[in-house]
Amino acid sequence: MCGTIKLDPEFQERADVFVVQGDPTHHGTLERLNAPKAKAIILLADADMEAADEKNTLIALAVKHLEKIPGQEQDIHGVAELVNSDRQRHLKEAGVDEVISSQDYSSGILAQGALFRQMSEVYRQLLTYSDHTNEFYFYFIEPVY
Repeated sequence: MCGTIKLDPEFQERADVFVVQGDPTHHGTLERLNAPKAKAIILLADADMEAADEKNTLIALAVKHLEKIPGQEQDIHGVAELVNSDRQRHLKEAGVDEVISSQDYSSGILAQGALFRQMSEVYRQLLTYSDHTNEFYFYFIEPVY
């Protein structure tokens, strides 16, 4: 992650979460972040920019370039926040694996809340990470032949 963000104290103490101040569109910043060794990268939309999706597209292109460094080849899973739905194709073509638009989810949650009372509370519980909320767990089991 790059930029000025406030991390939950739980994440600040983790050895596998890195925050680097700098311009993430520059390869040098990504190299300081050790991006070529990342398993995944999250691109948050810069709320202060008019062209947040375009900036994330440029960052995604830089990350995809870094993952092809000879001897350090890696498939970095990219997840990007989308502001303008017209820009989704740009992010996908830049190599982002998952594009998330909070606007899409918020309108769906509003509609579900109107149809089913307290459904928004179910979503809140599922999407909030704390000791007092519900969680999903994914188990990957390889088939035995």
